[in-house]
Amino acid sequence: MSIDLIKRMVDMLKRLQVGWDGNCPICRVNHLHEFNCPLLALIAEAEAIGLENQDRERKMFQETKTMTLNEYQQKALTTDSYHDAADSYVDLRWAGSDVDGGIAKLLHTIGLVGEAGEVADKIKKNYRDKQGIFSPEEILSIIKEIGDSTWYCAVLANDFGWTLNDVAELNIDKLAIRAQNKTIHGSGDDR
Repeated sequence: MSIDLIKRMVDMLKRLQVGWDGNCPICRVNHLHEFNCPLLALIAEAEAIGLENQDRERKMFQETKTMTLNEYQQKALTTDSYHDAADSYVDLRWAGSDVDGGIAKLLHTIGLVGEAGEVADKIKKNYRDKQGIFSPEEILSIIKEIGDSTWYCAVLANDFGWTLNDVAELNIDKLAIRAQNKTIHGSGDDR
């Protein structure tokens, strides 16, 4: 049986359990304290397969895709087409040129906010619909959105002449000072 078929069956069977009173929707037996139900076994099997696949994907990335933040930033910059788009936008809207890359900075900032919003939206919908129980597929989808947010951080930092390593070090230094001063909690940039 294919993994996709099992996932579809599990989704269908989980929907059958909405408002579940403890009686199995397949065999109509109360399985609250038993684990021999075919429905529960199928759900457990599919979730185990999903977790195994997620672990396998994570290990592949950890073993073969290790890079520094600066290496990531350099690779991200090779896919940045916003400067060309910004140049076209400037030519169409204003006389002159976008000397300081301001339009690209604006587009990168809006992109970052949009991607961070997608992360928040996926998590919000999960808590609303599934009480914070994330499937391996949902986790991977969120991780991909975090990756998109990271891309925007990389190109935006570059727009301001910073490397991602420098940004990360600055942030850790700031947090260490706050921890030392016992000001981790609270508000304000300079605390």
